Amino acid sequence: MKVSELLRRYAAGERDFQQAYLHQADLTGVNLRGVNLSGAILGQAKLSGAILEAANLKATNLREADLSGADLTGAILVEADLCSANLLRARLLNANLLGARLNGANLQETELWNAYLLAGAEFDNLRM
Repeated sequence: MKVSELLRRYAAGERDFQQAYLHQADLTGVNLRGVNLSGAILGQAKLSGAILEAANLKATNLREADLSGADLTGAILVEADLCSANLLRARLLNANLLGARLNGANLQETELWNAYLLAGAEFDNLRM
């Protein structure tokens, strides 16, 4: 799926983009509040400053993605792959990270207030 198609369909009111292939996509600063990208491939994507509030990112591949400054308040990241992702200054307030893989992720200055993180999550070599 091309970024332009995703943004066009989102603007038209569509929110369900399960299993979308967006590897290395540039989604810097986009507003995708409430989007369903469960099972999507977003490895190495640029999501810096993106608004992903209440997004469903269950089992999404976000490996090595740049989520710096992204707003993931209330996002569902259950079993998401965030290995080596950059979450510098990201907002993960009330986010669900149960079973998420965060090995090598950068969580410096990340807001994790009320985030569900520990049960089954992997987080070796974190940068905090």
